Formats: sequence, structure tokens, C-alpha cells
Amino acid sequence: MKSRSGAGFRRAVWGSVALHAAVACALFALLRAGDARKPARAGIDTRAEPHVRMTLPAEVVVEVAPPLAKPQAAEEKRQPEPPEAPKVTRHTDAQVQRAGASEQPVGPPLVAPRAVPNALSAELTALIRRTSAAPAKPQPAVGPRAIHGALAPAQVVVYVLDCSGSMGAGGKFDAARAALVATLEQQPATVRFQVIVYAGGAKPLLMSDGAALPATVANVRAAADALAALEPRGASNHRDALRAAVGFRPDVILLLTDADDLSAAALRPVLAPAQKPVSLCAGLVGATGVERVRELK
Repeated sequence: MKSRSGAGFRRAVWGSVALHAAVACALFALLRAGDARKPARAGIDTRAEPHVRMTLPAEVVVEVAPPLAKPQAAEEKRQPEPPEAPKVTRHTDAQVQRAGASEQPVGPPLVAPRAVPNALSAELTALIRRTSAAPAKPQPAVGPRAIHGALAPAQVVVYVLDCSGSMGAGGKFDAARAALVATLEQQPATVRFQVIVYAGGAKPLLMSDGAALPATVANVRAAADALAALEPRGASNHRDALRAAVGFRPDVILLLTDADDLSAAALRPVLAPAQKPVSLCAGLVGATGVERVRELK
């Protein structure tokens, strides 16, 4: 009895398996037939926007959306680009020579250095800005040095020039003569002058009516010509020369000599006949001109 029931159970199981297998094969056949009737799908275009559509056999459609676009990062701050350095072109000597010889420049233009003006010295600036009480004549650019500058208007000056033999040694007389002419050329015409030349005796250099002459161009030229004709000789008589100078009623007497032993005590009595106070000055003459001027008091 037990064997019959076990056999029946096995037959029921195998029947169920066979039935399910048959149903599965039928479904598979139906699915294959449906796929055969559907048109073939085109391949996926990878260049298009990534949108995937998947169809399952059970007609379940799953759509995959494209990924969300990432937010753009904030723009980085742009650093200012450094200015481009100027290009330096080096010219050879041959290029420079060709550029100078021809009208058309060769290569890029040569950059000339900026000229820098030269500063004036303090001494030259003071000389330019200095004003004189009387209009002075222009000083020569080159030549002997003047004994003094322009005197005040209406001043009377008498120069007493030593023409003794000792003045001829070492070119002293020539130096004193050139310095005297340079000094006369600096005086305005409102200044009056006379020159007393002396050795053993004394006399005025220019003829006059007993008065000093204005320092005009003609009178200064006449004095220069008369001085050029003199030759030093003889001894020195300082007293007679000063007496002759006092007769022209000077404000200043300037004695030009190579004697360095003159004293105010010996010469001042000679000025006693003067009608007004007189400044007596002595200039020591050397080979280079009048080296030192001092007032004898």
C-alpha cells in the first residue's frame, strides 16, 4: 500500500515539473516571436546627449536622466600680467656709421642720452647778479688783470707809475703798464683820471689844462699809446711824483712801484698842499702784475 502511494506522489511531482517546463517554453517562444516582429533598434550615438532608455521584456521602461551639471566654480581672480619689457637693440659700429652717413636710419632708432645741464658755480652766480654803483665797461675775456674795478661817478684818480731802471727787470714794467691799461678800460666816462710817470723826474702822461680827463674811449686809447712808447730807465723820485699828482686835485692817488720800503711817515707830508683829503695807496709791482695794493696811513 505504501509503495503505491509513493509512486503516485512521484508521478504528481514530475507531472507538475513537466507542466511548468511546458509553460516556460511557451512563454519563451511567445517572447521570441514578439521580438522578431519588432523593428531592429539603431545603435547608440555616443556623440548625442547621454540619455539612456532601456526596455525590458516585461515592457518595463527605465529612463536614466543625464547627470546634473556641476555648478561652475567661481572664476579665479586674474593676476595682472606684468608689462612687457622694452626690447633693447644693440647696434654695431658699422650700423652706426652707416646710419650717420645716410639719410635713412638703419634699424631701430638710437636712444640719445638725456642731456643734463651743467650747474653754475656760486662764484659765477654772484658775479652775474652783482650790481655796480656806476656802469662799468665790459671786461675783456682774456688779458691782464685790472688793479681795481669801476669807481664811483665823479671820482678823480691819479695813477703814479714808476718808470725807473729797476722796473725793467723781470718784465715788471710791462706787467704794470698792461694792468694800468686794463684798469682804465673798466672805468666809466664819469670817472676822471691822469697818469704821472716818473723816474728821476715826473710829468703827466697826457696833456691837459691842469685837470684830470674823463675816462672816455679816446682818452683811454691815448693813454695806452703813450704808455707803450715808454722805456724804464734811471732812479726813482717818489716825492716829486706825488707832488705832481696832488696838482690834479685827486680823491685817490695810486702809486705803482717795485719799491717795498715805502712808508706813510715819509710820503704823507708831501700831500699837505692838497686842497681836500686824499687817499694814498701803493701797489707793489711784480713780474705778474700788481700783486698787492695797500693804503698808506
